[in-house]
Amino acid sequence: MRTIIGQQVSIQAANTITGRLVREYGTPIENSFIPGIAYLFPTPEALAAADLSAIGMPAKRARTLNTLASKVAEGEITLEGIADIESVKRDLLQLPGIGKWTTEYIAMRALREPDAFPAGDLALKRELQGMSSQVPDDYQEINRPQVWRPWRAYAAMYLWKKHATKNVKNQEVRI
Repeated sequence: MRTIIGQQVSIQAANTITGRLVREYGTPIENSFIPGIAYLFPTPEALAAADLSAIGMPAKRARTLNTLASKVAEGEITLEGIADIESVKRDLLQLPGIGKWTTEYIAMRALREPDAFPAGDLALKRELQGMSSQVPDDYQEINRPQVWRPWRAYAAMYLWKKHATKNVKNQEVRI
């Protein structure tokens, strides 16, 4: 669900919307022993029925979230335990609003696929392009990740970390 919320928005925006979603549709935790944790993430059933227009999600993304939640609640898509990853990816691609990047990211994060690689990710593209200015961009994007098989998810995590670290170092400090 977090993957869909985070499509084409900043991490900060995705975190804000996710917080709203959890507060609005999650289950309150009474006497939480962890400071700052007051809700459980909403169930697929709750998200399938939720009107997400009030939390700031674009209508199309809200429909995608409702549809995926419905499929998970009905048992048509399984995102936990042992799953046939290729089958799950095919099922996800059938849903409106879910493309290759989303399926690869879900395979990486939810299904723990060590070879998932969301090649269309902008940060990954930038890092791949920066690896060698002597090699054409399309080669970097398509062929470079192949040498990392069957561990491309780990390479993606490394490249994201590298990209994030670079961006933090380049930010201005304003007083």
